[in-house]
Amino acid sequence: MYRADYRAGLLRRSASKSETLQSGSLKDARAGVRAPPERDIRQLSSSDLLSLEASERKPREPKGPKTSEERIYEVMLRQELESFVRLTASALRLEDEVLEDTDADESNDPAEEGAVAAEGTGPSRVLLRTLTEQVLPPVAGTASAQSAVAAYNPSHVRVGIIGCGRIGQVHANNLANRVPNAILVAVSDALEEAARRVAARFHVPIWYTKAEDLVHDPRVDAVVICSPTDTHAPLMKECARYGKHIFCEKPIALGLDLIDEALATLEAANADLREQRLQIRKSGLKLASETGGDYLSVAQWEHDRRLRRLQRSGVQLMVAFQRRYDQNFQRARLAHDSGFLGRPLKLHLVSRDPAPPPVSYLKASGGIWLDQAIHDFDMARFLLKSEPVEVFATGLCSDPAIAEIGDCDHVMTHVRFANEAICVIDNSRSTPHQAYDQRAELFGTDGSITVGNEYPNTAEYMDKIGQHRDKPLNFFMERYAEAYLQEILAWVQHLVEMRAGGARSIDMAEETEAAALPLPSGFDGRIAVVMAMAARRSFDLKRPVMITEIDPSLGPVIENAREEAKRTHKRLE
Repeated sequence: MYRADYRAGLLRRSASKSETLQSGSLKDARAGVRAPPERDIRQLSSSDLLSLEASERKPREPKGPKTSEERIYEVMLRQELESFVRLTASALRLEDEVLEDTDADESNDPAEEGAVAAEGTGPSRVLLRTLTEQVLPPVAGTASAQSAVAAYNPSHVRVGIIGCGRIGQVHANNLANRVPNAILVAVSDALEEAARRVAARFHVPIWYTKAEDLVHDPRVDAVVICSPTDTHAPLMKECARYGKHIFCEKPIALGLDLIDEALATLEAANADLREQRLQIRKSGLKLASETGGDYLSVAQWEHDRRLRRLQRSGVQLMVAFQRRYDQNFQRARLAHDSGFLGRPLKLHLVSRDPAPPPVSYLKASGGIWLDQAIHDFDMARFLLKSEPVEVFATGLCSDPAIAEIGDCDHVMTHVRFANEAICVIDNSRSTPHQAYDQRAELFGTDGSITVGNEYPNTAEYMDKIGQHRDKPLNFFMERYAEAYLQEILAWVQHLVEMRAGGARSIDMAEETEAAALPLPSGFDGRIAVVMAMAARRSFDLKRPVMITEIDPSLGPVIENAREEAKRTHKRLE
């Protein structure tokens, strides 16, 4: 929080002296020269602020030359403050313009321009009530500085991260440094030290120890859930109630009941938003700025703008399956889309880790099929473009510690799909002699495509024994570093396009050239869990398990996939 306190202090002192500083000259300010009235703190440069801060310091004894560390820190601080001032000025200059509806039939509908709390009770009122009751939590600085930490901007998404562990830091680094349309405004972790450390590392102005506080913060538009698996579903429900877009690490939950409850809450929240939009359209209410009134606070103004955007797009959920965004697997999918492979027949997936996670982690992971193979289940659906029908799994355990908790460390899973293709998935928890092994081969009637491992270099060595090269990349964060960036980029860009009306809901994405690679939806996350549960049951019962044994409601989905496969086969003949 010390960086936020420092910035807020500069703004507070600048506000108190804004009249004397409006000329932009500290010399004139000390002489009492007044500045033109139209210039205010929003137009102060970072140099003005730094000079002001320096002028208020007490005289100090002369010091020797600055060390290289001091000079580097001064440059970094100046660059950071310049970026902050630009963001603050841009946010404060935003006007309360009327947002244009992108739908032609609603473009002149005055009801689109406001929001009102409808009377009544029941689930359909939950979202509106929680949105209107949100209050800015205390942050050091003046009220204007608080609201300007990350003011609402339709072209940017203000993101909060829950969970500051390994994967949370990967997403934090990408959002803070590599995603143009994202602003990382808050982080949360149950361990205060972890939250403080990540906030300081990535210059995040707000941190929490309670995940709910981050979800309730009205300055957060979207939430990345990287906390332990047992918290995913409850946090998804809370985000849905408070109108926050969701990016959730896999799996959504370890049981279908929890997943269905979370997805039902999300659907109810979106139904509530659609109902509110209809009520607003009928009421003809307008915002205070349109009727000549004033907002009581910047928070109220931001709330109205954000709620109207939500009414258009609904709360969006994306489940994190980063392998879909690996360029090699995407090429395999596009080879299928283009017809190059003909009709898909076989898919072989290999996923082997160099070393197992700690047993303490494995106990709460749900087992190898829910924790590790779930990526491969999603990849099988992604590459084959069909739905699973039957699963048969076998496995063994070579590690006594893993055997004690009833799990396997080497498994093979056979999946039969609705388009008659078969898939074999090879998973291992520990293969130190192979490093991180990630391969795929998709074989069709007209061709095949192979995805190999990635290596740290292309150097090859030869001697009397033979030809040698380095092992593949040894860690999943190295292997999929670019994929993690691309998936969060795709999510943020989708949210920006949804606000502008230029994209369809994740759950409604069609298999067209414009949306050939749809974002992983709640359904994708759910069916991957169903496949993992079928694999575990197959292993326990030592027989094939039909997907409908785990979830009978998927019967119509599988039948639709069969019919689609028949139509596709006819086109290819």
